[in-house]
Amino acid sequence: MRTTMIRVCQVLALLALAVCVSVPIVACVGKLSFSEYLRWFNLASLLWFLTAPLWIVPSLFGKEWEKAGRLAKLRRRP
Repeated sequence: MRTTMIRVCQVLALLALAVCVSVPIVACVGKLSFSEYLRWFNLASLLWFLTAPLWIVPSLFGKEWEKAGRLAKLRRRP
């Protein structure tokens, strides 16, 4: 269960990071208004800061999370 949650957090964090990078570019092109830009960027930033610690540093949340983090990293490699 924890391993699955870490993998889900990994995907969500990477998607949020992609949105954080792409939204300013889209706003500079003129496709988004400032209020839409703020909404998307704030949502993506919040999602990033909520999911990234579980994926990047699972040892912050105890021994069980650290073990699940190691398992998630081992299963990712071919």
